[in-house]
Amino acid sequence: MAYIYKNNSSTANVYPRFEIWGPGRVRVLRNNSTDKAIWFNDLTLQPGERVMMDLNPTEVSMTSSWSGRGNVLRYVGAGSDIGDFTMKPGMNIISILIDNSDSSTRVMIRWTPLFWGIDGAVLV
Repeated sequence: MAYIYKNNSSTANVYPRFEIWGPGRVRVLRNNSTDKAIWFNDLTLQPGERVMMDLNPTEVSMTSSWSGRGNVLRYVGAGSDIGDFTMKPGMNIISILIDNSDSSTRVMIRWTPLFWGIDGAVLV
């Protein structure tokens, strides 16, 4: 299990976008700070394959870079927090479990900062 520490400098919850590069079998993605998790059923990434996952609830998507696979939302397990997975303001501890990975397996997290008011919109 790998742990990723990310500081969300926003004043509101944000919806992350993940990119996961294979190889490996993705088991679970969890925000330990919010206790939200996404479980995967048999999502095995081949070397060089990349999955892009956008967790914005108005446009949830999960696609593979391999054209033959396309939409891979079918690999998300029942009961997962796919529509409610956010990063809270401040420090977030994200964990991901990927079996059968190697040194080329990578995970990247991106998000667009969101603010409750104009005062917080100035990032330092």
